[in-house]
Amino acid sequence: MNNQALQKVLIIGAGHNDIGREGQHDAAVTQIGAAIRRLGIAVVLVDNNAYSVAAENRFADKVYLEPLTVAALSKIIETEQPDGLIPSLGGVQTVTLIQGLIRNNVLKNNHVKLLQWDQDVVDMIVNPALMSNRLKDMGEPVIASQVVASTTEAMAVVRHVGFPVIVKSVAPRIEASRQLCEDEDELQRALAMGFKVSGTKQCIVEQSIVGYKELEFVAVRDQKDTALLVSGMENFDPVGIHSADSIVFAPTQTITDQEYQQFRSATLKIMRKLHLTGSCHVQFALDPTTQNYYVIKVTPYFDRTMALAARATEYPLAQVVGNLMVGISLAEVKLPGAYRKQTALIEPVLDHIVCRIPVWPFNVLKKVSHQLDTVTESTGSVIGIGRSTEEALLKGLRSTDESRYHVIANRPQNYSEGELIQRLIHPQAGRMLILLEALNRGYQIDELAELTKIDAFYFYKLSHILEIERALRERPFDVHALGRAKYFGFTDEDAAAAWQTDVAKVRNFALENEIQPTFKEVRTDCRGIY
Repeated sequence: MNNQALQKVLIIGAGHNDIGREGQHDAAVTQIGAAIRRLGIAVVLVDNNAYSVAAENRFADKVYLEPLTVAALSKIIETEQPDGLIPSLGGVQTVTLIQGLIRNNVLKNNHVKLLQWDQDVVDMIVNPALMSNRLKDMGEPVIASQVVASTTEAMAVVRHVGFPVIVKSVAPRIEASRQLCEDEDELQRALAMGFKVSGTKQCIVEQSIVGYKELEFVAVRDQKDTALLVSGMENFDPVGIHSADSIVFAPTQTITDQEYQQFRSATLKIMRKLHLTGSCHVQFALDPTTQNYYVIKVTPYFDRTMALAARATEYPLAQVVGNLMVGISLAEVKLPGAYRKQTALIEPVLDHIVCRIPVWPFNVLKKVSHQLDTVTESTGSVIGIGRSTEEALLKGLRSTDESRYHVIANRPQNYSEGELIQRLIHPQAGRMLILLEALNRGYQIDELAELTKIDAFYFYKLSHILEIERALRERPFDVHALGRAKYFGFTDEDAAAAWQTDVAKVRNFALENEIQPTFKEVRTDCRGIY
């Protein structure tokens, strides 16, 4: 079926907003649904959230506010008779619903085509063990893992690979995080929860690679097998801290071009081998010692990382994917007016750095754990954009509304050495203050990199921030010190606090010495693709 044969498509909405999802599913439904509607294809939207942006946006020809169940969707499909169903909007819950529709022959009996993927991909998303086997078949390295249905089976896996291990549910009925288990007690708790939320009463137990470097790549592919990379991203924190709770940089900061090309090739290869149309997010774990890597997750449905890739590059991802879903090729995609000088057939090249920082509103959620691990605790994120890692990081930190980050070097923390080391080894939310405190106390960068498993590159950047602030504090109303600080992302408020004066004096001093802010547009440049 080509796009001319598509007269009507069904979109399953994102449902209620869960903590940690940041509304990216709802935004993707709205943008992609509107893009498809502009092509003259009727859109039917089903959602159980009357307050969603998608339901209120009025891009759809018809909106059903119904429970997101197989039974409700079956009735709507029989009534509306859509030609196609989009599977990549709404997260893993939508994929589980689609699997139910397929097994009940609802799509087959009503002649509804599943767009973007085939049934095998649906099954692999719901059951990661199937995805792991498929990745092995295509020659991609994966973590040793096994599906278990009992504690006894899980213990047999542990005896083979040893602690720590990661436990995750098979076919979870809700968004479920991986859980890191260091001992038998933690394993028992993780299995109990995993079996409870699993649709098949099974869990996957896999070898832990905590401490490896985590990298994320987003790519797109059309039905003619033309594929390109949208963005590569790198987690500040190592594997073992959920990527939603980690600081993430785009583009990648510490890997070589050879490694970057290796991950790019693997991402495009996975999309082609799985015959995925649209966008896909692939997560990798890189052993910083051996440089060997593992594919740790393949996500062909919209998620927060795809949203970040679009914001970081200004590549109109939703607009492009909406076209690809209905059979239009990358070379044929017509971009909106703002991109009239560009083509969708490009790979963005960033001339700036974007830093995404998670947000924990502890002032509202008093009992939320501050500990960072494989379970998401953050409720959203902010981004900072700059010409340097330092500038992007400082802008992002300010956006978290954490005033404690101002005048970092001049605010020593009252931790004993033992407490500080424990917080370095067992990270908590807002850990940036701990890392800076350790640098202030004279901890060596190599020592901190070993304790935290954070790449030494970032400690050099943090040391640079402290050095700039120290120079600013020691040289009041010095043009060079202020100009350098402003270049790397410090504000007038930071300078005023360092100089123990008011902001107006700093601002006037800057203007008198022609130190003025500049504003740059995030734009998409291009390079060759395969």
